Amino acid sequence: MRILLLSAYYYPDVLGGAETYLQQVSERLARRGHEIIVLVTHGSIPSRFPAGNHLKLAKTEVVNLVTVKRFEPEGHFLRWLNGLLRLRGSYRFLRMFMPLEQIEMLSGGPLNLRTIADALRYKADIVTVINWSFSSIGYQGYLIKRLMNVPLVGIPLLHTEEEWSRSALRGDMLAKCDVILAITDHEKRFIEARVPHYRGVHVVGPGVDPQSFSERDGVQVRRRYGLGDVPVVGYVGRMQPTKGVVTLIAAMRSVWASDGRVRLLLAGRRFPPGTQQDREFQGALAGLSSGERARVIHVDGFDDKEKPSIFDAMDVFAMPSIAESFGIAYLEAWMCRKPVIGSRIGSTQCVVEDGVDGVLVDPNDPREIAEAILELLADRERAQRMGQEGYEKTLSGFTWDKVTDKVEQIFLNLIASSEQERHSPFTPFPR
Repeated sequence: MRILLLSAYYYPDVLGGAETYLQQVSERLARRGHEIIVLVTHGSIPSRFPAGNHLKLAKTEVVNLVTVKRFEPEGHFLRWLNGLLRLRGSYRFLRMFMPLEQIEMLSGGPLNLRTIADALRYKADIVTVINWSFSSIGYQGYLIKRLMNVPLVGIPLLHTEEEWSRSALRGDMLAKCDVILAITDHEKRFIEARVPHYRGVHVVGPGVDPQSFSERDGVQVRRRYGLGDVPVVGYVGRMQPTKGVVTLIAAMRSVWASDGRVRLLLAGRRFPPGTQQDREFQGALAGLSSGERARVIHVDGFDDKEKPSIFDAMDVFAMPSIAESFGIAYLEAWMCRKPVIGSRIGSTQCVVEDGVDGVLVDPNDPREIAEAILELLADRERAQRMGQEGYEKTLSGFTWDKVTDKVEQIFLNLIASSEQERHSPFTPFPR
């Protein structure tokens, strides 16, 4: 197979689960003999998000057998359009000429026509678009599908608690795909409710690489940050309020009122200074007393190889997030046999089984989060049992090799079906 993938970012510009998903599956498909080309729409310069990478990236390179080509948003018209969209009253003006969903698609840019032109030269068997929080990517994928007459696969990674996932534009994009790969049963139901007669949705889930956890060393991490043998509550991810880090900090005040020995270990990059996300994060820390602030350790960025040891240093992993399509971090915590605390929302309820391998809480209630933390810290036997349950669940169903098996078979079946339709005298008009 020759597989063409569109993404806003690609390794080493890794922002979160979407980029991890794309890299892990792409490299495994490439090792199985498939030709993988990733077109990166957000350019070869470091993103405005905390990516852990501050070097200019190559415009074209081969990364672990995967061909990566990065496009910088250029062109006088597109620069003019993006400038116009930032002006007050621009949306009212543009509504006279086009529907709101088209304006949303343009404003979610960058819409790069060179990406489309370049894609046509690769003559791919299948086109895949991942991470639909960037709205123009899906539209570019659809144009490539129509021009090349090849199947289109969407991996939207919807955050169903956030407004962008519910937009009319996303529904229109879903309907244009031949197949959708959903991450959970909840996302599958969410998609099918928006495209009632569409049944091409497959749940594939994300994964972890068990081998990467084989040499973890939580003791060394505890030693480095002076944690000794005190109870440690951990969070790994961007310092993003919708990921639950701000509410977790608030919850820790109640935890410390009961047990001042507990430490909070936050591992992940801040957003750039001056952004709303960083102001909220810094405000949460500033609201702590000096004694409380001394109990918080923030590791602002780390080598990915250190991640297993960071999880291993925790007693409880807490991520009461609403910005999840799944939450790979729960799997990573379970690989270290740690109990997890997640949000009582649709996607996370498909991942964490409340009371079995973790605890689900109201993501907006710091007191409920604090109670869950204290209960797990007080009952080590229960916490260990939950961590073991999560570990076994992860190994049995959520490894990158198992995910790649599913994706590969879906791709092969779709290409075979497309070839059959192409040679049929009654070929239906493509979506």
